[in-house]
Amino acid sequence: MGDPPLLSDSKKSPVASAEPRRPSWPLRDWASGLRTDQQGRGIFRRMFDYVIRLHGSPEDVAWGLAVGIFVAMTPTVGAQMLIAIPLASLLRVNSAAAALGVWLTNPLTLPFFYSLTYFVGARICGFEASMRLGEGFALTSLSSLWEAGSHVLLSLAVGGLVVGAVLALASFHPTLYMIRAGRATLQRRRERRQNRRRRKGKRR
Repeated sequence: MGDPPLLSDSKKSPVASAEPRRPSWPLRDWASGLRTDQQGRGIFRRMFDYVIRLHGSPEDVAWGLAVGIFVAMTPTVGAQMLIAIPLASLLRVNSAAAALGVWLTNPLTLPFFYSLTYFVGARICGFEASMRLGEGFALTSLSSLWEAGSHVLLSLAVGGLVVGAVLALASFHPTLYMIRAGRATLQRRRERRQNRRRRKGKRR
């Protein structure tokens, strides 16, 4: 027997025709338990919206974020927010952006950054890196920093100042570009909404 005749588009089953046609994204083919990519995009999207909507000039916001990143690299875990906000106010930059920048070192990233600043500081100070990388991942509180010893604390302080300055300066121009582009997009959306309202008002 030959193959059954193909149904035309008009004779397709309602179920088949009702299926929405969506583009095939590789990430959507993952298992349901591996959807952290969408959650991550949502978090970054909210942070992006928060930054571009902050009051102040783009330069003030970008410098405020840079101040927060700089403080985040220093061995002041537990007090970084108390340092970043007054420092941003003293420098007359955006304090809210500084508070956000501090969160570059969070419970997930803090061990990595403190290990990095320790080895950089020990290299600059001429100390032998007595602390192994695995031990650096335990430096997540002020008490653990004091117990690590003065040479470790000094290495963290020096390394934190150097790494913090580099990251802060490196973040300024990308952040400034992001804020300007984001605000320009928001302004265009506002203008489109206003134009639609005007056209609707004229039709009435």
